[in-house]
Amino acid sequence: MGKLKGLILFDFDGVLVNTWQVLISILLQISHQQGIDHQLNLTQAIKIAQAHQSIIVSIWHLMNELNIPILKRIKILKLVNREFNRLVKMGSNYHQLRWELFPQVKSTLIKLHQQGFSLAVVSEHKLSRLTQFLKERKIIQYFDLGIFSSKQKEKILRQIVAQHPDQKIYYLADKVSDVLAAQRVGIIPISITTGLSSKKELKKVNPQRVIGSLEQSILNKVI
Repeated sequence: MGKLKGLILFDFDGVLVNTWQVLISILLQISHQQGIDHQLNLTQAIKIAQAHQSIIVSIWHLMNELNIPILKRIKILKLVNREFNRLVKMGSNYHQLRWELFPQVKSTLIKLHQQGFSLAVVSEHKLSRLTQFLKERKIIQYFDLGIFSSKQKEKILRQIVAQHPDQKIYYLADKVSDVLAAQRVGIIPISITTGLSSKKELKKVNPQRVIGSLEQSILNKVI
């Protein structure tokens, strides 16, 4: 592979993997459970959501479409988040919906690997679930730096920096909190708008490196 060009770390949800279907399905079910009488099905809801830049913006817009009263929205968002976190901890799917790779992920990983970058995944998911997913999608071999599972992402990022003091390290993240964690430990964050934070939110904390999708041609502009 030649001389190492640097390290690229990837968050899982919202960066490598599209979790929109699962979150939106949870929202639809919990809305019914909370007494919201709507006729929107999953396909219709996803179509509406895809018109927006982030999961948070999409869910709020869907709440408008579902006519959910403002006073009920915070409670429903908390219930959606609790259910999603429960599923993450269990390592299970939701109503047979599956986490799926975003388009271009595999081809981008291959190109980055060929160009001399060392790659890793940093996520809150259980290590066994991460490993199984990456094996099933036949991309685990490209993460030669490792697969890191921890609720304390900043601690993991700091350890990686300590182990590779002379390397330029990038972290692709969809959440403002992860971008800030990377900055605190000296990692260069690349923000992506396919996950939980909006472009506007990400621009505030990382104005020079915000991208809209995980494609090699786009990454070339920020690494």
